[in-house]
Amino acid sequence: MQLKSFYVFVLLPLFLMACNPVSKLNRENLSAHLDYADAASFPNYSILHVDSDTSVLVYRIPVDDVLRKSTEGIFQGKLKLHFALFHGYNQTAILDSGTVFFTVDSGAHDLIGNIKFRMSHSQIGVLRIDLTDVYRNLSGFRFVDVDKSETGIEQYFGLYDENDHIKYSNIIYPDQLFNLRCFVSSRIDSFYVSCYYRNFPLAMPPFKEEENKVFSMVPDSSFTIATNDVSALRLHRYGFLLFKLNKNDRNGYTLFVMPENFPIINSASPLIESTRYITTAKEHLELMASSDKKKALDNFWLSVGGNTNNAKALIREYYSRVQHANRMFTSYLEGWKTDRGMIYIIFGEPQSVYRSNDSEQWTYSTMLNSSDVVFSFKRVGNPFSNNDYSLIRQLYYENAWYMSVDQWRQGRAVNLKE
Repeated sequence: MQLKSFYVFVLLPLFLMACNPVSKLNRENLSAHLDYADAASFPNYSILHVDSDTSVLVYRIPVDDVLRKSTEGIFQGKLKLHFALFHGYNQTAILDSGTVFFTVDSGAHDLIGNIKFRMSHSQIGVLRIDLTDVYRNLSGFRFVDVDKSETGIEQYFGLYDENDHIKYSNIIYPDQLFNLRCFVSSRIDSFYVSCYYRNFPLAMPPFKEEENKVFSMVPDSSFTIATNDVSALRLHRYGFLLFKLNKNDRNGYTLFVMPENFPIINSASPLIESTRYITTAKEHLELMASSDKKKALDNFWLSVGGNTNNAKALIREYYSRVQHANRMFTSYLEGWKTDRGMIYIIFGEPQSVYRSNDSEQWTYSTMLNSSDVVFSFKRVGNPFSNNDYSLIRQLYYENAWYMSVDQWRQGRAVNLKE
């Protein structure tokens, strides 16, 4: 099966293969990735495995903020993308690498295209992607997990919109047209689809022990669909669907059906729900039962902020964090409901974030004039998402939690960046 061609605004490609060992990825501080102020220019990356030896990094890079310089009357910018494929976060040997230079024309808004790299079947790895605005001398980097451990898992699938352009997330809206293709060597005539429509609770406070919840893999419904009929499929209910090559497979491609505009939340009920971390049980029930939820929510923030201007500032800060949590931490449930989403919303951006193959560690070092607070998250293996992390809960978080919630309740955002 051929990989669909993309719109590409790329000039002067240059691939430089490198084999020298570098520092381990688990020593890189990832806190800058959680800065929602840069979300508008956040690059989108996804992985497709197109055959047994080759994989593809698909990118969409916003370039509105790229610095352009005039050369003979023509204003252009220049970006450099360097990638390196590692076995894992605690490894130093590079499996493949390369560098591409992009020339950015004055009217360009996005760079859209793909870059091939070598990766053998059955391997698992991590791509480090460094993106540099050359004229600004400004760089940022991302890590993307790459899983080629078995045929038919998520990165063998490509999701396309109704115009046949590849999508950079596995989220669609109700009644939105889409197409799903699987890049495997054998012919695939149909998908087995398991449907899950469940209302998952939000995360508990970090000091409260949670019961071990056993996720029932029994779907709420299921069906089989021919691969050439997927483009006519319209989904009406919120939830997620697991597309598999074989009925008894555990893994496949998970498609999430979310409210329109997700990760943005802009209707009253979900806005109230996402404020649950700083409301009392009584306040939450009253807000949800109100006949005019928007007015009730406005009044809540006004009472917290003390005046209109401060209330608006709190609303902007709180829901920006909610939105970015949805963008960064969504797994089989909305990002704001996850453990990492909860911590990010209440405590803000950590001073340091370090990731290993199966864990993350967040450190807040200047919060509330207290000693360092370190949150440790463990990756949870599930067939629906590789972005599922569970907080290792500890009683000593209780004081920091209540102090932070109380600061919000007094009209001051915790860890507000100037």
